[in-house]
Amino acid sequence: MSESEGGAGLAPVSEARFDSVAADYEKHVAPLFRVPAADLIELAALQPGEKVLDVATGPGVAALLAAPKAGPTGSIVGVDLSEAMLTIARQKADKEGLAVEFVRGDVEALDFPEQSFDVVLSNCGLGTTEHEKSLPSIRRMIKPGGRFALTHWGPTSRPAQAFYDLMRKRRVAEASPRLDWLRRTDLTARPWPTQCTTPEALAALLTEHGFQDVRASVREYTFTFADAEAYLDVSLSFPLARA
Repeated sequence: MSESEGGAGLAPVSEARFDSVAADYEKHVAPLFRVPAADLIELAALQPGEKVLDVATGPGVAALLAAPKAGPTGSIVGVDLSEAMLTIARQKADKEGLAVEFVRGDVEALDFPEQSFDVVLSNCGLGTTEHEKSLPSIRRMIKPGGRFALTHWGPTSRPAQAFYDLMRKRRVAEASPRLDWLRRTDLTARPWPTQCTTPEALAALLTEHGFQDVRASVREYTFTFADAEAYLDVSLSFPLARA
């Protein structure tokens, strides 16, 4: 997974597709993103009193972790296209007693006054956006001297292609719907955009869009699943998995 401070990708994913997987995403995927999100918060070096925007927040993993860092004098806003994801995020904020605002919005056309935030975060949230739109939109939100910190899928993300290949080739008398879907679906991770397969390429893309003093690095995370069914639960909880 690439981390950066300042990511022809996937086709845009509709709000309805994110809404359709929100509950499963919260159950199976969000827990995997907690450690990368915690590392992202440390990378961003949030300070008390800062105004923070978490774009493509989903169920609010990074935004909720950022709230204690900004403290009562700061503010955290999470933005996402999916109202179903935001509903889950609001419920968690209420349960944890955190003053985080979650609003519906499009990262490619953020609807806040320019230079409103000290820090913008994105925890693996930009892979389904068009970078020609999302990066300028994000940059407009950042105050002079502010920061943009993001995590992004790296070149070895989802290194389970052999698993998918095996499942596609497996022969059974009657394939289950999940197995049949696997045979017909390509889940190989796609970089955003296609040339961003190294930290250097990601840094170059950010620099091209006007971000300064860009630093990028690779950090590896290991996710362990109880069995193949558990892995499928995660795979099927991504919006890209449900056409």
